[in-house]
Amino acid sequence: MGRRTAAVVIFGIVCAFAGFLIGQSPYRTGGATHWPPLTDIYWPTLGLVVVGAAAAVVGICTLKKLEEQARFMERQTKSIHHQAVQVRRQTHILNKSAAAARKAAEAAQDSSAALINSERAWLIAELVPTATKFAGRWYKPVGNNMGELSDAELADGKQFEYQLKVTNMGKTPAYVTRYTISRSNGTDEGQLIDFGLPHRSLASSERWYLCALDVEREVKNYAAEEKVLFFGNIFYQHVFSNKDTIRESFAYFFKRENGRLERIPLPDDKAAKQPSLEPPNCG
Repeated sequence: MGRRTAAVVIFGIVCAFAGFLIGQSPYRTGGATHWPPLTDIYWPTLGLVVVGAAAAVVGICTLKKLEEQARFMERQTKSIHHQAVQVRRQTHILNKSAAAARKAAEAAQDSSAALINSERAWLIAELVPTATKFAGRWYKPVGNNMGELSDAELADGKQFEYQLKVTNMGKTPAYVTRYTISRSNGTDEGQLIDFGLPHRSLASSERWYLCALDVEREVKNYAAEEKVLFFGNIFYQHVFSNKDTIRESFAYFFKRENGRLERIPLPDDKAAKQPSLEPPNCG
């Protein structure tokens, strides 16, 4: 209730009280003032008016306090609403800042990964023949020259031997920890035929020939109509890999018509556990 309303209420009470007093005021006779007797209704009515006036005053004071509290709560509500708006704005700004920070971190990570990939060691594993056929004759490297295989070497199947060649195509050294070579016909789980723990470094652009593989002897373990697959892995570390080990896989299909191995492309995200036995142009 506003101050104007309170004033009207008090004014009405005062007017009513004054009217009552005028109507019930004591009278004078012979110079003496005569008040109504105590049993007259005047006195209870007067008491009720006084009590009502006091109650009205108390009520007005209470309403004034309630009005002040309501205004205070309204100000508090507006303040809380303003704070909530500010919090939402700050939250939006923080979310944008966090998103920008994530993008910056991802960009930095991508840049760091690109730098590492451009500088790290990259090993390529191949099975390469130790002998080459030229003009109907077989030759193998002898020092810096090529020497023809003897009849004894041909009888021993040296023309069908292969070596595991590892080349570091990267810019920094690699540390080779392990290699494996297996064979399979596509129906069995594969059989390990050679492995090693060389634990040696391989400088940039350096080539390393690890072992000899007698393909003809290994193929004799299968029937003539069976397909034969040779596959394996090279495990190594580079200067940026900490303790992580990198695996480079390879797989080859044996072509019976010429006794040579043909490389099978492998998916980049899969190791050479059991590659497909259907290479292109397998005959």
